[in-house]
Amino acid sequence: MTAAAAAARGADHLLVAGGPAATAVAWTAVVAAGCIEALALGTAEATLLRRRLPALRAGRFVLVTVLVAGVAWAAGSAPGLLSAGTGSSAGPGLAFLLAAGAGVGVVTGGLLGAAQAAALPRGARRSAWVAANLVGWTVAMAVVMVGAGTPSAAWAPGAVLPWAALTGALAGALLGACLGWFAPSLTGPPVHNRAVLALLRRSPRPAGRALVGLRVTGRRSGRLVELPVMYAERAGVLWVAVGHTAAKTWWRNLADRPCVQVLRAGRWTGFTAQVVHRGGPGYAEGRAVYAGRWPRARLADDDVLVRLEPVPAAVPHT
Repeated sequence: MTAAAAAARGADHLLVAGGPAATAVAWTAVVAAGCIEALALGTAEATLLRRRLPALRAGRFVLVTVLVAGVAWAAGSAPGLLSAGTGSSAGPGLAFLLAAGAGVGVVTGGLLGAAQAAALPRGARRSAWVAANLVGWTVAMAVVMVGAGTPSAAWAPGAVLPWAALTGALAGALLGACLGWFAPSLTGPPVHNRAVLALLRRSPRPAGRALVGLRVTGRRSGRLVELPVMYAERAGVLWVAVGHTAAKTWWRNLADRPCVQVLRAGRWTGFTAQVVHRGGPGYAEGRAVYAGRWPRARLADDDVLVRLEPVPAAVPHT
């Protein structure tokens, strides 16, 4: 942002002087400064993403970032540049800058997210990265647009550059926070699962009346898998129906590792899990309990049930 602000302020004088050559140089300087920012952004993102995705091709990732984000950063400086060219001392209003920035952010986030996602290695959940950029850039570009459009031609360079640095720091922090929150979903639980689990941890009611979090250990990977599931309860025992059983895999881990954790009332507690197939002991009871709680749920004949029973608390020795 500081580089773009310096380029924009230098371009002010060229635009006031007028002429096609001066205008071309001015806009070239702004675009070049935007590419510098995009290079820094892409390099930082690639460096951190490689910790989660070792197979990431950093060079390709940085290149698409420069090509797409460089233009976006330059677009964020356009309002100030255009007002300077007309000699106006007052820029666009705050509402216009916020709306325009958010609009640019939606377009930029979609294009950049899709371009960067194509550069991610196989196995990464690319849709999560696109969503992260859509959210992050919508917020960040609104800040960038306000920061670029606020200084007028009357501002001294000594005031413009610190303002630009502050704006860039705020926009970068917001963008980084969004990307950082979405990043675990590249290789872990989907975004919607993590959002529901976060809700169950922080505000267990009323979501907790219908959903619980389930933490299962993968039998091959050894990694913890967390997901929200609908449940029905009777006498302290929870019943979970695995709809579309053939398409889901988490319940298969319970055969070797029946010890799980359940998120209820904002905390994880130990449970033992038992997979109950159609015709097996307790299946009719569990199906009746679940149907009584969720009468509109449609279960196939071959869908399995998972019976969850709390682990008894240890009795202290006397």
